[in-house]
Amino acid sequence: MNSLNRLKNNRLQRFEAISLFILCFFGKSFGQAGDVYAADQVLGFADYLYDICEFRRAANEYLRYEFLTEKSPQIQSRIGLCFFRDGQYQKAIGCWRDLILLSREPDSLFKQAWFHHSYAYFRLRQLEKALTPFEDRHCEYGKLSNDESWMVLKIATNICLFRWQNAEIIFRDYDPSAQWEDIHILFQKYMTNPKKYRQRSPFKGALLSAFLPGSGKVYANRTIDGILTVMVLGAASLNAYRGFERDGMQSIRGWIFGGISTVFYFGNIYGSAVAVRVYNRQLQDQVYHDIQVQIQKAVGY
Repeated sequence: MNSLNRLKNNRLQRFEAISLFILCFFGKSFGQAGDVYAADQVLGFADYLYDICEFRRAANEYLRYEFLTEKSPQIQSRIGLCFFRDGQYQKAIGCWRDLILLSREPDSLFKQAWFHHSYAYFRLRQLEKALTPFEDRHCEYGKLSNDESWMVLKIATNICLFRWQNAEIIFRDYDPSAQWEDIHILFQKYMTNPKKYRQRSPFKGALLSAFLPGSGKVYANRTIDGILTVMVLGAASLNAYRGFERDGMQSIRGWIFGGISTVFYFGNIYGSAVAVRVYNRQLQDQVYHDIQVQIQKAVGY
């Protein structure tokens, strides 16, 4: 009886072992096929989300696809585009930085990554960083010297920084394609009359107002403010003069209007310096906005 039970147990153990082997072997094969099928579905869904402009969700799906398969430059570039078009510029910069550092040749993906890396900094208005290369032997400006989109971005950034000489050097050798024709016309407008778009000196504005009240405001393109300054300061000074002329140094009217004149005089000097700074900022904002609109029109986002 014990022998019979022992035999049954042995047969049962063998059956369990064979079943476990078959399950593990075929289960692994089916699992791998399932993973590939799932990865393809994830990629298709990510592409669909990208096409309907659901960029944040698309980025998450592309990241899932990378987790199920392996990293590829094409998917890395698409993740960067998703972050960029969703307004997450810092994350986009990180994606393209990784892609640039992994690149060994200046292929189309490398050039696209370089352009978008700098374009993201341009959109953040970190203009110095938009022109700063990596300290890496694979990331040299020479690889991009003939890339049109990169040349456009360099000209645009130098103009926004009011570095006219640098912009003109690049612009001289630039022959635009149809894609960038509109921004080339805008560049020509700036290059034809750069003095109109030069920033002005706050110190010069203050100095002008010190010698001739109101002239600093005119220098800051605020002619009406300058005229009002002259009228108010002139009226206060005239009243002070008449008060002292009539009552001498004991004139209350003279001291009151004299004090008002003094405050307005020094306020006019300080206000002129501030007005020039505001003018410079508005000019920079306008130039940046006009250029950004044209780049966005050419690139599509």
